[in-house]
Amino acid sequence: MYYFLRFLAWIHIRILFKKLYVSGLEHIPKNRPVLFAANHPNSFIDAALVNLSVLPPPYSLARGDVFQKRWLPLFRVLKMLPVYRMEEGREQLGNNQATFEAVEDILHQNESVLIFSEARCIMEKRLRPLRKGTARMAFAAEAAKNFEMGLQVIPVSINYTYGNQIRSEAIVHFGKSIAVADFRGDFEQNMAVAFRKFNQQLSEALAENLIIIEQPDTEVLVERLLPLLRNELYIYALPWLQHQKARLLAEQKLCKGISNLYLNNPAAYQQLNMQAELYWQQLERLQVSDEAVKMKDKSLWIEGLIAPLAIPAVIGAMFNAPPFLLADALAKRTFKNVIEYENSVRFVGLTLFYSVYYVIILLILIAQTGILKAVLLLFILAACGYMSLYVFPQLILLRQRGKLLIKSNFGNPVEMSNLSKWRAEIIKTIKSL
Repeated sequence: MYYFLRFLAWIHIRILFKKLYVSGLEHIPKNRPVLFAANHPNSFIDAALVNLSVLPPPYSLARGDVFQKRWLPLFRVLKMLPVYRMEEGREQLGNNQATFEAVEDILHQNESVLIFSEARCIMEKRLRPLRKGTARMAFAAEAAKNFEMGLQVIPVSINYTYGNQIRSEAIVHFGKSIAVADFRGDFEQNMAVAFRKFNQQLSEALAENLIIIEQPDTEVLVERLLPLLRNELYIYALPWLQHQKARLLAEQKLCKGISNLYLNNPAAYQQLNMQAELYWQQLERLQVSDEAVKMKDKSLWIEGLIAPLAIPAVIGAMFNAPPFLLADALAKRTFKNVIEYENSVRFVGLTLFYSVYYVIILLILIAQTGILKAVLLLFILAACGYMSLYVFPQLILLRQRGKLLIKSNFGNPVEMSNLSKWRAEIIKTIKSL
């Protein structure tokens, strides 16, 4: 049952995200107990991405207040365990003992567990102070085996382009392992010191592979520059899963460069900020994307080849729209203005609504055409719907490039030339950071 649900989750996470970058899997030891310790910007989506990235998938710890009796069988199937925080009420903290014991048993069987070490879900490009829960579980498991279990803690750094938006991108990096037994001496002398040293090393390891905007004052500028950088690092739409770290390193370099510019050269920072603001104002006025400006003078033959796919893409999109729109509406209504939970609700909604929708459609088609034709037709409609996720953005890009081309030749060529010039100057600055 778990692997069937995992298969459904794998399908629907591909709908939700345009691309997933995963790196560092070589750091995960084989045949050893592993505690995955991750940051937590995007609620249930964080757990889904980690579970879909590794095999065998780990057990996951989740906030205790969602573990209502009617959902307990589902949570058991999903390999989820509750953790209660002070926010759920002091009287609930005693329930954690059963979870701690369960985690010890899992680790003693050479299996793995995922914990979110910040213990709070806030979507921002920063790392918050780590709670003691990760250290407490890790040391308790090792101490029960006299520090001979070989428990490894793997830092998992999770990054999103726009974690609350549909068709955004995610970057997951598994860092170098931290051996809990290395802290045995500190633990036996002073448990608090051991916890502090462990958390410090874990925090540094997580931050090393996170895209961090250090100064909040620079956040608007960084978020304006990142799309330009991503378009410069153009990566083909397929394969959907990319095993590479180059994208992560490039975005980290940009964030650190802007931070250094802000602190050490305020005049240059203000000039870049003004250039970026003017450029984005122009993009919004023209209603075009940065990618369209970058591709303005390129050949249109690729988009021309995609154009004939518009008809099957439209048919697939219309057929698959009802569950998609229902999941989106549920997310916006359930957690209005709470961006950390929007995509999690969409993800659960997509998995649930599409499963029910496809079963109903399949039964109707079987009654009308027979099982073989029904399965084939349903597969084609599903494939066309998935194809629309790639075709529609290219058609939109084609329309925007056409608009820029017309303005360059028949409208205001000076304005278009200035737009390309501004972009080139910004990109030159980005590369020099």
